[in-house]
Amino acid sequence: MERLTSQQILAIWELGNKQAPSQRALTLASYTEPAASQEILAQLPLGLRNQKLLQLREQLFGQEMACVLPCPQCSQLLEFNLNTQQLIHTVNTDFAMPLQASIDGFELSYRLLTTEDLQMVLVGIDYHDYDVLEQALLPRCLLTISYEGKTCGYQDLPATTKQAFIKLLEQSDPLAEVKLDLVCPNCQNAWQGLFDIVSFLWDELAQQAQRLLAEVHQLALAYGWSEQAILALSMTRRQYYLARLAQC
Repeated sequence: MERLTSQQILAIWELGNKQAPSQRALTLASYTEPAASQEILAQLPLGLRNQKLLQLREQLFGQEMACVLPCPQCSQLLEFNLNTQQLIHTVNTDFAMPLQASIDGFELSYRLLTTEDLQMVLVGIDYHDYDVLEQALLPRCLLTISYEGKTCGYQDLPATTKQAFIKLLEQSDPLAEVKLDLVCPNCQNAWQGLFDIVSFLWDELAQQAQRLLAEVHQLALAYGWSEQAILALSMTRRQYYLARLAQC
């Protein structure tokens, strides 16, 4: 993966500002696989897509990720660090599609969730909502269902079987949705927080893009240089000129 230039960071930010989170994830992932179309990237299991985003984050900002989540009970902010490599190593790449499972006597053939699934059924909806997951996404993942040799439909599965299948999906693709066991230091409340690499990386990239534009604005006013000329400068040289301006 080639390192992103300042021009590319601004291009991603400008395009992604107009996109829904699922499409924004593909825009980010496309810079890790320039030869792959967005249609191909959209069909990757979410864990593999997120692996690419973690690799991009590592290239841009390093391995350590400083996270902040509010306690759902007392609203105390909990600060902690995650490491990109620790998460990347949880991705499941050792599987062949379709996957097979037996739950409560039901024989299931299934695949993993993809970005395409999210785009098709969850426009404007929180995809962490398990009711939506059950009603809209699970039927897309289940390719065949049978019980005692007879073909069944998704509606034939008991609620307990559906819940077991949700857990199976999580185990099959652990990087699709990263759940963190957290304890609030203030009230000792224990809960599971979610780490979303799409929103986390996008927030960091947006901040970087806005810093770049602020630097362009300042240097253009001072020296009359074009945006293209300023962005072509290395970060070291831009910081040198900005430091000199601060001394004036």
